[in-house]
Amino acid sequence: MRVYRINAVGKDGRVIVLGTFDTASQAAAHIRDALGDYPRAWVTDERDLDVTLAELMRLADDEKSS
Repeated sequence: MRVYRINAVGKDGRVIVLGTFDTASQAAAHIRDALGDYPRAWVTDERDLDVTLAELMRLADDEKSS
């Protein structure tokens, strides 16, 4: 099972974790908000590897098809 973590750089320059999610669909919804609210935001998985927005959207589509 994958776990998605939304990370961001706060206005003070520190990295913060905004939340963790069990599905790509949940993570995709929250990364969109984070990208509008923070200077930089990104998604990592349970192994702390970056998940691109394109990959996240593909995974979210796969979840809907299952």
